[in-house]
Amino acid sequence: MKYFKWRDKHIERVQELSQQGQTAKEIADTMFKEIGVNLSQRSIRHYTSSKENI
Repeated sequence: MKYFKWRDKHIERVQELSQQGQTAKEIADTMFKEIGVNLSQRSIRHYTSSKENI
């Protein structure tokens, strides 16, 4: 299994897709197409909810 390091640009992209109304599954699919890494829906939900906690 390959380790993925979240960078600000990835978090911003996930939050942008979430604001567009995409589900965690749709965001995971989009991110795979864009960066070629499988991201869990759980990690995506973490980063989409973290913005609300700031």
